[in-house]
Amino acid sequence: MNRAELAAAVTDLAARVAALEEALPRAPRSTSDLAIVGSMIHDAIEDGAVGDGTVLYVGAGNTAGGPVAWQMDRPWRDLAGVDPTSIARLLGALGNAQRLRVVQLLVDGPMSTAALTASLEEPSSGQLFHHLKELLAAGLVYQPQRGTYALRQQHIVPILAVISCGLDLASNAPPDQI
Repeated sequence: MNRAELAAAVTDLAARVAALEEALPRAPRSTSDLAIVGSMIHDAIEDGAVGDGTVLYVGAGNTAGGPVAWQMDRPWRDLAGVDPTSIARLLGALGNAQRLRVVQLLVDGPMSTAALTASLEEPSSGQLFHHLKELLAAGLVYQPQRGTYALRQQHIVPILAVISCGLDLASNAPPDQI
């Protein structure tokens, strides 16, 4: 695929994504975040990172730990051949609504056990600790200090990308709109 064909494919894809996104409610986005992400995508295309069968995701935003920007691209063939064990463990840890909610809360910054308990509809701190144990074992959460839980800065955009993909996969959009 040459650059002109790639540019046409990206333009077509952008139009299709825009049509799908019109139906979704959206929070206001920062223009600077979009500029950062657009620049990252442009650089990836220019550097030849996007080619035959590439999955590319990017994101940028501000967190309690400071600004975060992330870009990842992987060839399809690498993803199709990856050992599913660690991925299944990670997705299994996120496969519980309460654990996913803990991760969503931690996107905004570290939280104490007491703050997490107050923010969740958990009937007991024992259940919260069970969920935290699963998230710790999967490597999604860590403890910067005793009684406090956090996400690593470099994991925030990938975790949000997983959540975003979950929204897309759970969508009930008819196949003709894809």
